[in-house]
Amino acid sequence: MYLKSLILALAINGLPFLSLAAAPGGEHAQKPYTKLFPQPKANPEKSTPPSALTLLNPQALSTLTEKSVLLEWSSEARAEAYHLQVATDPNFKWLIEDQPLLKETQFKLENLPSGFIYWRVAAKRPGNMDGHTKSIFNSSSFEVQ
Repeated sequence: MYLKSLILALAINGLPFLSLAAAPGGEHAQKPYTKLFPQPKANPEKSTPPSALTLLNPQALSTLTEKSVLLEWSSEARAEAYHLQVATDPNFKWLIEDQPLLKETQFKLENLPSGFIYWRVAAKRPGNMDGHTKSIFNSSSFEVQ
């Protein structure tokens, strides 16, 4: 009851955004202030994120006997850089390596701890519009003995 009274009082006192009456010209009439600013135009070149990558080496769930490995992944034509993360847990909370702007499609890891190692890579294009700068991460894992 109090809320209805408050809304009615605000509407009567000249606050148009709380008005209970329909806008002239129908329910979806255009507001006059929207004509002041031009609407943004879509640019397909900057609104298309890079495609997902393919992880090449080491193969998923392989077992390594050495404490170093060369991580490799496919290239992406629209990518300007790659984001690599390596962790000791599948949720990537305990990162061993975090390289957000790699230019190459490979990275050498050394002095790896024993156990499972999880890694993921995403293609990046920082010049794109927000929300379209990175592909999805592709993840894999291997075991170091």
